[in-house]
Amino acid sequence: MRSYLGIDAHSNTGLELAALSEDGKLLWRDRCSLDSEQVVQVAQRAPRPCTVVFEQGELATWLHLTLRNACDEVLVANPRHNRLIATSPDKDDPHDAFVLAKLAAGGYLREVFQPAEKFTVLRLRVRHHYRLGRHLTAVKNQIKASYRTQGIRVSGTSVYSAASRDQWLQRLPGPAHLPAEDLYAVLDVVQARKDAALRALARAVRQFAPAKRMLQVPQIGPVTAATFVGYLVTPERFPSRKHLWSYCGFGLMARKSGHRAEPTRLRTAYNRHLKRVIKSTVERQIARSPTSPFAAAYQTRVQRGMLPTRAKLTVSRKLIDVLCVLWTDQEDYDPGRINID
Repeated sequence: MRSYLGIDAHSNTGLELAALSEDGKLLWRDRCSLDSEQVVQVAQRAPRPCTVVFEQGELATWLHLTLRNACDEVLVANPRHNRLIATSPDKDDPHDAFVLAKLAAGGYLREVFQPAEKFTVLRLRVRHHYRLGRHLTAVKNQIKASYRTQGIRVSGTSVYSAASRDQWLQRLPGPAHLPAEDLYAVLDVVQARKDAALRALARAVRQFAPAKRMLQVPQIGPVTAATFVGYLVTPERFPSRKHLWSYCGFGLMARKSGHRAEPTRLRTAYNRHLKRVIKSTVERQIARSPTSPFAAAYQTRVQRGMLPTRAKLTVSRKLIDVLCVLWTDQEDYDPGRINID
């Protein structure tokens, strides 16, 4: 008989584990620290075959890589669908692990896709690049704020350049010099690390054949290609184009109950990174590459009376379809084969 092992994971307190038999009987409970060998030893105590289940979270990737070769099945559950755990009046970590195993035994969980290790590494590089970008933006905002708090008007990007820093610093009163100089030093460090991360990402993404073909498309660089490949992993895992559009943030949802129907609108659950890069690529295509088929498709729809936002939505879907064709058919980019109607 199959057993089910529920794990409630926290980076501060460790892991709570509960093993259930196939008929829902509690076999044992345990607790362990965030140690890979100890986690494997505890998980292997469950009778085989065993399904290990835990929710998608900050430790999900580590747990999946740790247990995938030590257990018969590893199921990463979507926490949005585990309403029984989130709304339970008797909520604590041991109880959550028990309920996870209970839901897995009943087949009530929705699984979250987990990529192979090479795609996980690519995702980590992409996230690191975005994280450094946010840090860089924050430091730049703080530099401008240091001038504005002293009554100095500042705009544009010249305030960040090394050539004009001394001129800007001379306008600050003495006590404000040191904080501004420290911010400039932090800016140089973060900018250098971001440039290094971008070079490493560009080298890593060229190891993936689909990404190299995507780089042939105008206005698509290594960050966009790495984000698309790293998070999509394979187009075949989506049952239809509509599911793929929804995952990228360009799918629609329709809600109806009784005689009341809500207006159709974009789905709210999607991959934020994918939507950002697809949307920004389409906007660059329209603004900087007017001869590209995607810009032509946008202009054609606007001239027919379609709203610009709706036209960008349609072109974004077309870009996703084209990138997937380059991926699955293993063909080079040919703008002449793209239908702009």
